[in-house]
Amino acid sequence: MSPTISGRWVSILWGRTGRGFGQTTTLAADPVARLECAGAGLRLGGGVTMRQALLALAASVVMIGGALAGPLQDGFAASQRGDYTTALSLWFPLAQRGNPDAQFGIGMLYYRGHGVPQSYAEAMRWMLQAANEGHYFAQFTLGSMYEYGIGVPEDLAQAHMWFDLAAVRAGRAQFRTFAARERDHVAALMTPAQIAEAQRLAREWGAAHPVAQR
Repeated sequence: MSPTISGRWVSILWGRTGRGFGQTTTLAADPVARLECAGAGLRLGGGVTMRQALLALAASVVMIGGALAGPLQDGFAASQRGDYTTALSLWFPLAQRGNPDAQFGIGMLYYRGHGVPQSYAEAMRWMLQAANEGHYFAQFTLGSMYEYGIGVPEDLAQAHMWFDLAAVRAGRAQFRTFAARERDHVAALMTPAQIAEAQRLAREWGAAHPVAQR
């Protein structure tokens, strides 16, 4: 199932004027900020403020798969209002039935601690479910978490695998290019044996999730 939302999903879950908005931060180590930059077409690096990233993103919103529908859309609207408890209550039944957009949304809530206790472990659990359904944003987020050891031990082979999968899954050329660039950045830090291992993991994932590859 392809993601139906653009990078704006990420910025909304960050919060309309919430934590980090307007702060100067090192974006390279934050997968959420990296997705925001991808949606905005910004390069990563020090000195870029979160306000710049979010404002640029807001000016370039593009829906990938059309309008969201029903509880998914209602949860999105609730998250826009900062009502994360309602968003969670709407997304949770969908996520349990295997909806990757809802799974990703819940993962983002746990990542930021919006409406739930902040937990990278829970964020990882929900992101992994969405990623295994072929959800690009979840795959990219997992790649970043493994690259920087956020909530998991640093693992460049896993990071390379998830970035590689995201580069194939993304619905927009802009995001495919972004994921491929992150994969290549990680590859430059790896040995040939580690790269071979990452490629093997990607092939095994593809064999185990043939529907998610479509």
